[in-house]
Amino acid sequence: MNMETQHETPHQTEHPAARHEEIIRKEVLEDQILDDAGNIMVTPRVTFSMDDPLNMPQWRKWLFLGLMCCWSGIGFSTQSFLSSVLPQVQEQYPTASVSAINLLFTINGPLIAPANIIIFISASTIGMRPTLLFTATVFVVSNILGAVTTSYVGLLICRILNGIATAPTDALQFTYIEKFTFLHERGLFLGVLNSSAAALQLFLNIASSYIVASIGLRWAFVLYSILSGLCLIALWILMPELNFRREPQSLAPPMTLSVYRSWRKRLGSRQLRDEILMSPFSKVANVSLGEMKDSLLLLMTAASNPMIWWLGACQTVFFGGFSAMATYYAAMLQSKPWSWPAGNVSLLNLTGFFIAPLLVFAGWISDRISLELAKRRGGIARPEDRLCIMVLPVVTCFTGFIGFGFLAEHYFDVQNTTQPHWFTLVVVYTLAIMGMVGGIEVTSVYLYGSVDVSESLAAMTICCCIRDLASFGLNHGIVSFVDRAGYAASFGTYGGLSILLGGVAVPIYLHGPNIRYWLRRSG
Repeated sequence: MNMETQHETPHQTEHPAARHEEIIRKEVLEDQILDDAGNIMVTPRVTFSMDDPLNMPQWRKWLFLGLMCCWSGIGFSTQSFLSSVLPQVQEQYPTASVSAINLLFTINGPLIAPANIIIFISASTIGMRPTLLFTATVFVVSNILGAVTTSYVGLLICRILNGIATAPTDALQFTYIEKFTFLHERGLFLGVLNSSAAALQLFLNIASSYIVASIGLRWAFVLYSILSGLCLIALWILMPELNFRREPQSLAPPMTLSVYRSWRKRLGSRQLRDEILMSPFSKVANVSLGEMKDSLLLLMTAASNPMIWWLGACQTVFFGGFSAMATYYAAMLQSKPWSWPAGNVSLLNLTGFFIAPLLVFAGWISDRISLELAKRRGGIARPEDRLCIMVLPVVTCFTGFIGFGFLAEHYFDVQNTTQPHWFTLVVVYTLAIMGMVGGIEVTSVYLYGSVDVSESLAAMTICCCIRDLASFGLNHGIVSFVDRAGYAASFGTYGGLSILLGGVAVPIYLHGPNIRYWLRRSG
C-alpha cells in the first residue's frame, strides 16, 4: 500500500502554479479549426439535417449576407442621417427648442437598448424569421409616418419607432451571421457585412442630406419607405429560419472542409420555392418557460460582469463624444464665414471612405500582433492581445474631442474676427469618427473573445444597452452642459474620459486571464 501511495504521489501533487496556468489556458483557447495536417475543420459540427443553417448552400449564404448588408445599411442611415440636417429640421419646427430638435437625433439610443433585449429573447426562443419580419414591418410603418407627418410630435413618434425597428442592426446582427457560418469563414462574412453596411449608410446619408436641402425632410423618409419596403419583401422571400437545435446525438462526425463539401453535395437542399411559399410563422418555436428563463439568466449573468461594464463605458465615451459633435458641426459649417450650402454638409461623410481601409489595416495589424504574441506562448492566444491597439482609438478620440472643443469655442466666439480654414473641422471630425469606429471594433472583438461562446451574444447585447442608454444621457444633456461650461470644457471632458477609461486596458492586458478566471469562479 505504501509503495502504491508513493508511486501515485507525483501525479497527485502537481505544482499549484502549473495547475492554475492549465485552468487559465482553458479559458482562452478557441475551438479546433485545424487538424494535425493543417487542414481546415468545419466548426461547429454540422448535423445531417437540411434545416441546419450551417448546411445552407454557399450561394444562399452570400445572398442572405447581401440582404443583411442592405437591411443594416438602411437602418444605420435612418439612425444617423438627421445629424447633417439638424439646422433644416430647426427651420421646419421653429417653435421647438434646440434640445427638442437634438432629441429627434438622440432618441434612438434609449429605445434600441430595451428593444435589443426583447428582440434577443424573441429571436432566441420564438424564432429569428418572424422576429425580423415583425421589426421590418414596423420599420416600414415608421418611415411612412415620417413621410406623411407635418408635426413635431409625429416626427418624434416616427423616430421612436425607427429606434425600435432598427434594433436588430445593433448587437443582434452578429447572431444572424453566427447561425449559418463556420468559424473559419465568420470573420470574412462579418467584415463584408460591416464594411458594406457602412458604405451604404454613408451613401444614403449624403443622398438624404441633398434631398432634405432641396425638397424637404419628408422626401427623405419617402426614400427610406421605398427602400425599407423592398427589404421587407426580400426578407419575406429569402430569409430562412436560423434557429436550430443542434443536439449532440445528431451531430455528424468531425470533417475537414474538403470532405464536408463532398458530403454536402450528397445531402441535397430544400427547394427555395418551398421556402418562399412557407408562412413566416410556420417554424415558430413553442417557447417553454425554461428557455425564457435561460435567456434571461444569460442576460443577468452578462449584466453582473464588471468587464462588460468597462467595455460598455468605453463605447459610451467613444460613441457619445462623436454623437455630441454631430449636434454642432452642421451649424458650424453652414454659418459664417464658412457658409457651406446645406446640401454639402453631408459630404463630410466622405471621410468614411478614407477611414475604411485604415481600419482594415488596423485589423490586420491586430491579427499580426496576436499571432506574434501567441508564438511566444507556445501557440496560446489570449483575447487581451487585441487590446494592444487600443491606444490608437484612444489617442484619436482624445485628439478629435479636444480639437473640436477648442475649435467650436473659437468659432462661435463673436469677438474672433479671423477663423481657421474649414478643413480643420474635417481633420478633427475624421479623427473622432476613426476613434469611435475603431474603439467599438477593438472592444467588441475583445468582448467576443473574453466570454464563453454561449454567452457572447448576451454579453454584446448588454454592452450595447449600456452604450446606448448612457450615451443618450450624455448627448441629450450636451446642450445645457455647453451652455454652462463652454465647448472646450465640455468636449475636453469627453477627451479626458477616453484617456481614463482607455488606460484601464493596461492592467487588463497584464492581468486579464486571472481576472476572467476569477470572474468565472466567482460567478
